[in-house]
Amino acid sequence: MTVVHPHRQLARAVAGASKPGTPIRHARGVVISSTIGQSVVTLDGGATNVTAFNYGHVASLPAGTVVDALVVGHKTYVIGAYGTPQATFRARVHRSGAWTTVNGSGIFGYDTIDTDPSGSYNTGTGQFTCPVPGLYRVYAQVWFSPTAAGQREQASIFHGATETTAGSFPVAQAAGAIVLSSVYDEIQCAAADTLQIDHSENVAGVAGGTSGVSAYALFSYLHP
Repeated sequence: MTVVHPHRQLARAVAGASKPGTPIRHARGVVISSTIGQSVVTLDGGATNVTAFNYGHVASLPAGTVVDALVVGHKTYVIGAYGTPQATFRARVHRSGAWTTVNGSGIFGYDTIDTDPSGSYNTGTGQFTCPVPGLYRVYAQVWFSPTAAGQREQASIFHGATETTAGSFPVAQAAGAIVLSSVYDEIQCAAADTLQIDHSENVAGVAGGTSGVSAYALFSYLHP
């Protein structure tokens, strides 16, 4: 569904913001319930979520619709609607740049975005920031080609600074055989929480795997 009079909404918001001292910010959120002219929306306000009302000519928006809004003082104006959280709050990324193993652990940076409608994955930090609270599905693969038997790999999921899930832990039986670790979980997150993939190896300096087919990660919103 779409906003019927987005320009009128924006004009009202700007007019309100023109009063000295009136705070204004952009927010993205999810519709909880809606009737003609009034939508209850849970908005992403960083670490804090607020419930706000839309005062304007808005068609009835189905629960779960992702919206953009302007928050002006104590009023919220919905200015765009984009579909369901499941379609919007997701990302698929992969590793295309060269990397080498570490004798230890660290964040694994997927440097290529395949799809990310909400712009939630940061290739600079290797983190996916949850736009809204809810349950998120995470799956990832990391691999390298060992140079000797006994070399190993493990991928893991971090929720913020906490490791929540350790993935498979394959050990090379011989040089050249691919060592691939995968990890999967479903994690309850608050808005602005971060999810990331870490990797650990017991050897440094070995060329790591790069591929959109086998070195990739998926982050996706499931439900509140």
